[in-house]
Amino acid sequence: MLNETLTWVEVTRRAEAIVGKGCRKSYYKAAVPITALRDTLESNGKLNGRKALIDYYQKLYPRKRVFKVEFDKFL
Repeated sequence: MLNETLTWVEVTRRAEAIVGKGCRKSYYKAAVPITALRDTLESNGKLNGRKALIDYYQKLYPRKRVFKVEFDKFL
């Protein structure tokens, strides 16, 4: 549980640093660890882990269309 929490914190910090500041050409750098985390959550038994995590970040950054496109590349 501790490793999962630390990973979540690290991923959230990276996403905020990249997406929150509008570094459009680097959105993929935030999307890659988020998609890795969603796969990890689901493989560890969290039901709907993939959908829940993607929905969380899309709601967090609803106006970042290019960020959504980066997620779609990994689905």
